[in-house]
Amino acid sequence: MTATANDQRSGRAVAGEELFQSLAHFVVVHNGQSPERAERIADQAVAFVVTAATAIVPMVPSDDVDLGLHALILHTKEYAELCERYAGRFLHHNPKPGGGARDPEQVAASARAMKTAGFMVFDACGPWTARTLPSATPTAAARTARRSNTTAAARPASTRGRPRSPGRRTDVVRLTL
Repeated sequence: MTATANDQRSGRAVAGEELFQSLAHFVVVHNGQSPERAERIADQAVAFVVTAATAIVPMVPSDDVDLGLHALILHTKEYAELCERYAGRFLHHNPKPGGGARDPEQVAASARAMKTAGFMVFDACGPWTARTLPSATPTAAARTARRSNTTAAARPASTRGRPRSPGRRTDVVRLTL
């Protein structure tokens, strides 16, 4: 059975409107994302954590979803409650020792696990971009959006002047299950 948008879960619905808006606002303010993109990132971060609670594959977020995960983890009370509700225990942030780029296959497997868990996954225009899903073929609009998202003006002031590359973030979030 193929799920449609109407019968798929969303991170926004799981989080509740107050927490969701706080996460999206955090991503806008601290990561320089547009409000629309921040909402997609927040949605996918919550869906990622809920999926990680029962996933049978190692869960590795895309760079964008990682922004949302950090925002969620900093909402400590709500994050602990979410972990308890869906995993029955606290899910620890466990970055990859020594850093290194995210494995695109593990990122893609995480997106597939989220879909299997019934969540909407924003493949082409959201946090799980074509660069993180090796099997995806980017549309011209997705390529343009990705290029425009890497301009210095679109990045927070703290990162301007430094080159941005796919391997720029070296931490990998692994939620210990």
